[in-house]
Parts: sequence; structure tokens; C-alpha cells
Amino acid sequence: MSRVSADDRTGDGKNEERAPGNGARNDPSRADDHVDEQRAQNKDESGEHQNEPKKPPIYERPVFWIVLGALLIVGLIVFLLWFFDWRYHVTTDDAFITAHNTTVSPRVAGHVEKVLVDDNQDVKKGDPLVTLDQRDFIQTVKSAQASQENATAQLAQANAQKASAEAAVAQGRADVTSAEASTKQAQSDQERYHNVQKLDPRAVSQQQVDQADANARTTAAQLDAAKQKLGSAEAQVKVAEAQIVAAQAMIDKAKSDVENAQLQLSYATIYAAEDGRVTKRSVEVGNYIQPGQALMAIVPTHQVYVIANYKETQLKNVRVNQRVTIHIDTYGIDLPGHVESIQAGSGAAFSLLPPENATGNYVKVVQRIPVKIVFDEFPPQTLSPGMSVEPKIYTK
Repeated sequence: MSRVSADDRTGDGKNEERAPGNGARNDPSRADDHVDEQRAQNKDESGEHQNEPKKPPIYERPVFWIVLGALLIVGLIVFLLWFFDWRYHVTTDDAFITAHNTTVSPRVAGHVEKVLVDDNQDVKKGDPLVTLDQRDFIQTVKSAQASQENATAQLAQANAQKASAEAAVAQGRADVTSAEASTKQAQSDQERYHNVQKLDPRAVSQQQVDQADANARTTAAQLDAAKQKLGSAEAQVKVAEAQIVAAQAMIDKAKSDVENAQLQLSYATIYAAEDGRVTKRSVEVGNYIQPGQALMAIVPTHQVYVIANYKETQLKNVRVNQRVTIHIDTYGIDLPGHVESIQAGSGAAFSLLPPENATGNYVKVVQRIPVKIVFDEFPPQTLSPGMSVEPKIYTK
């Protein structure tokens, strides 16, 4: 009896679910029970939700305040660094080490006999680098010395001729003096005989008068001959003096030829012009080299400097002699330095093809100005041209 009534109730419930309106109309008590069950179920569900713990807002969580405090500390540190340090220096990574390299080249042509250095070898000023075959230069020196000796001999001969000519001049002057005295005496005798003959023709004979006339003419001719001889001797002195001048000039030329030949011989050995390191060696033993041909280069490792290409907007407060810290990327070290100069023009202005802004469309581009920075100290390591650096210029 009970099972049947339960089934009937179940079936009635199903029917009520399918047609609650009809059930409610058919059985009002069952409808009320169903409503009560729904309310009880909703109350249970709401109670379960109320028992779950509520999540606090994000600003009430400790992690929020920890992260916020860390951000504030980091921001404060960054602000202090900017206020006390960063705003007073400018830096760039467009910077490199460079140097005034010396190109080694010969002054004379010849065959290479020895190469005394190798690539990347350190040398001192005055060290021999390359020697040429010196035999031709030695022969040139000997020939010039022989010419100098010949010119010296000619000078000695000219001096001897001058001395002989001067002696002849002295003798000629003596002869002229003697001839003048004889001529004067002969003219005096001639005049006296003629005067006596006029007063008393019998006092002197015609022969004596003629003899006096002949003596006067002879002594006059001898005087003329003596004067001519003296003039010839004086001319010989002038010739000898000219020969001396020519011989002296030949000696000077020969001496210059000797010095030039010795200089050319010295050029047969090529020496280092400064301290540094050998790079780009291209010469080998047996090569025939010409004057001006590049044989190698010497990098002055202790005379290198930095060219830093700063943006033009960074140079507002940059001045000469300001302190610089130079970070060497190769060795990871910092070296002190200072600003030596700022180039009077941007890098583009001195390029092979400078920009022509007066034509076409113009796009403004921030230019870079090369700044020369020199080292105040050098490290034990070698600083080579081309190494990357990061300079930091302190503007205050």
C-alpha cells in the first residue's frame, strides 16, 4: 500500500513538474510544499556563499606595498644619480682610438739586402729597419772623393801660379824703376850735350851728341819694355787668381758631391723615425724598392688618442681640458683623460661627398662633431688604433 502511494506521489510529482499549473489547480497543498523546498534550497546555497572568505583589495596586500616601496627606492636612487652625476656628463659609444702613424719609405732606390724587423715588433727611435745593397753608393762616394782631391790639386797649382806671377810683377816693377832711372839719366846727358854744343860746337864732338841721343832712345825703349813686362806679369796674377777661384769652386762642388754621396749611402739603411710598433710590413729581401714606396708603418703606441663623435646636442657644455673617463672595451678598464680640442666642423662636412642641403627635400639629421680626447695615463696593455672606447666627459 505504501509503495503504491509513493509511486503515485512520484508520478504526481513528475506530473506536477511537467504541468505545475495543473497540479497547483488540482492540489494546492503540494504546490506550497514545492515552493517551500525551493526557498530552502536557495537559502542553503546563499549560506554556502556567505561562508566563503572574501579576498581583500590589492592595496591591502603586503606584496603591493613591498613592490611599491621598491619602485620608490629605485626611482629615488635614479633621481639622485641623475641630479648629482648623470646630468653633468655626456657619453657616446661612437668613439675609437687612433694615432698619427708613420709610414716607412725609402729615399733612394735599390735592392733590399736585409729586413731587420717583423710584424708587431716594438722598435725604438733610431733602430735599423731595412738595409739596401750599398755597393753602388760606396762607388759613388769614392768617385766624389777623387774629384775633390783633383780639385784640391788644381787649387794648389793655381796658388803656385799666382805666386810666380806675383814674383814676376815684383821683378817687373824693379825693372821699370831701373829703366826709368836709366832713361832719366840718358835724357839728362842728351840735354846737356845739346846745350854745350849750342854754346861751343868745338867743346863736344858730334859723335858724343849722337851717342847721347842713342842712349836716350835706348833707355826709353827699355822703359817701355819693362812696363809692358810688368803689365803682363800683373795679368798673369789676375789669371792665377781666377784659377784659384775656379779651383775653390771645384773643391766646394766636389765636397758637396762627397757629402751627397755619403748621404745617399746613409739612406741605404732605413731607421725608425720614432718609438712604436711595426705594422703592415710589405717589404721582403730581394725586392727592388723606389723612393716613397710604403714598406711598413710604425704606430706610436704611447701617443694614441681618442676621437669621439658626439651628437651636436651633447656638446652644449663641453669645453677644452674637461675631465674624461675613458672605458676601454678590449680590456674592460677605465683610464683618465681630458678634452684636447673640438673639431671645427661636423664629420659630414669633411666627408668625400658632403651633403648638399640646398637641393631636394630636406630631412633634418642630428650631426656628429669629432672631439679629440687624450690620455693622462697609459695602461701596461697596448692601446692600438681602431679599438672601441666609451668616453664620459664630465661637464662640471
